[in-house]
Amino acid sequence: MRTQRRRLVLAGCGALLTLPAAALSPNHYRLGVLSIDDNPVDPIWIEFLLEMARLGLAEGDDFTTVPSFVGRDGKSALRAAEDLVSQNVDAIYVSGGTAVVKAAMQATSTIPIVMFTAADPVRDGLVASLRRPGGNVTGNAILAPELLAKRLQILVEITHRPRRVAFLTTSSSPIATRPEMREALDKTSRSVGTSAQVFQVASIEELDSTIAEIGRAGLPLVADVTALFYINVKRLGALVAQNRIAAIGDGKRYAEAGFLVSYGLDYHDLVRRCARLIAKIFKGADPGKLPVELASKFELVVNLRSAADLGITVPRNYRSAATAILR
Repeated sequence: MRTQRRRLVLAGCGALLTLPAAALSPNHYRLGVLSIDDNPVDPIWIEFLLEMARLGLAEGDDFTTVPSFVGRDGKSALRAAEDLVSQNVDAIYVSGGTAVVKAAMQATSTIPIVMFTAADPVRDGLVASLRRPGGNVTGNAILAPELLAKRLQILVEITHRPRRVAFLTTSSSPIATRPEMREALDKTSRSVGTSAQVFQVASIEELDSTIAEIGRAGLPLVADVTALFYINVKRLGALVAQNRIAAIGDGKRYAEAGFLVSYGLDYHDLVRRCARLIAKIFKGADPGKLPVELASKFELVVNLRSAADLGITVPRNYRSAATAILR
C-alpha cells in the first residue's frame, strides 16, 4: 500500500507515467485533463488520484493522464481542448468553470466531459437538465446564488454591518456581462442590509491598483468565484493583507492566503465525485445519462491571524461553526 501511495503522489507531482503501447492492457484509458492550474502538487489533484486508486484505477497501470493547461488569462482554452481531442483521449476532466467547459464542448461533441464545477449548467447550455444531461457532459453544479448570499451575510455580520461592501470580479464574469446577475447581486446585498459596489479587473495586472482603491475606501470585500482569482490567490491574499481589507473568498485556500474568512465548496468532495463519474465512464457509462450532482458539502474557515491584524473580533458563533480555524 505504501508503494502504491508513493507512486500516486509522484504522479501528482508531475511524474506522469507513460507506458509503451505494447505494455498497455486492452482496458488502459487515456484521461485528458483540461485545467486552469498547472500546479502538479495541488492537494485536490492528488485527492483525485487517490480516489481513482480506491476505485481500482491506478494512474500508470490503468490510465494515463494527458494534461493540457489553459493560459492564466483563459484565452487559450479552446486551443488546449483541441490539443486533448487530437490525442485521442477517452474522457476529459475539466477544471476551470463554465468558460472552460464550453471550450471543451466546442472541441468535441463525442468525447465524454466531466466538469469539476459549473455555476448553472442548465442555464448556460452545458446540459439539458441536471437529472438527464444528454450530450457528452456531466459533473458537478454549484449553488452560486446561495453561496454568494451566505458569503455576504458572513462578511456583513463579522464586520459589524457596513453600509457598503466591495464585490471584486472580472470584466468577463456573469456579474459584469449579464444585467440579471447584477440585479441578483443588488437584491442579495439588500437582503443582508448592505449594498455592493462592483470593482472589475480585466487582468491580474490590474489587481494592485483596484485592491488599493478598495482599501482607501475602507470597504470589506467579497471576491467573486473566478478562475483568475483562484490561480492567483496568493497574490490576492497578500494585497488584501497589505491594504488592511476584511475579505471573504470561496474555498479554504483564500483563508490560507490571508483572507479574514472563506466560505465555499468542499473541493475534495467534488473531485472525488468526478473520479467516480470518470470511473463509470471508463466502464462504459453514457455521460448523458449520468446526473449532474449538486454540491452539498461546504467549508467555513476563519483566519484569526488576519482578524487580529485587522482588529476584528470574530463572533463566537462563527468560530464555533468553522470547519477550520487558522491561528
